[in-house]
Amino acid sequence: PLRPGTRFSPSRFEKRQHPMAARLQYLTAENGADVYPVEVGSLKEGQHVVLSGKPCKITDLKISAPGKHGCAKAHIVAYGVFDSKRLEMVAPCDNRIEQPVVEKNEYTLMDVTDDDFLVLLTADGKVKEDMQMPVEPALRQRIESNWTEGKEILIQTQAAMGVEMVFGCKLVR
Repeated sequence: PLRPGTRFSPSRFEKRQHPMAARLQYLTAENGADVYPVEVGSLKEGQHVVLSGKPCKITDLKISAPGKHGCAKAHIVAYGVFDSKRLEMVAPCDNRIEQPVVEKNEYTLMDVTDDDFLVLLTADGKVKEDMQMPVEPALRQRIESNWTEGKEILIQTQAAMGVEMVFGCKLVR
């Protein structure tokens, strides 16, 4: 308890922070980082990793038992988030690998321009005009046919490492 007349010093009552905590805080996803390090041994199927500089989704992960002369190894098979190319990697389980922050968003389609750009409405009411029509023929045809019929469409996007791309659409009911 403080005696009357003494000054309150908040630093006396605050919990001290570990010297490395400020450095580790930089690496967290909540801080707006595009990627953050994780141990290879802690990965699971369905998570995302960076292989060859591209964000990928893990589809197969096999971890071998540690041998007589080494540590356990992980065999990772992953497909690119944006290009769907298969990539593989073998690494010791105690190594670190980058894990990207992958965000999925839904926008309301407002218009399709003549030069194949989508005019989208965000959840907070802002207009987004920098999204290009998808290259995949089936998805492109679905968006165009529903748009010409006058249906209300939600465009689904996926963003990672500074790149955002349309990966789906659904009708608003």
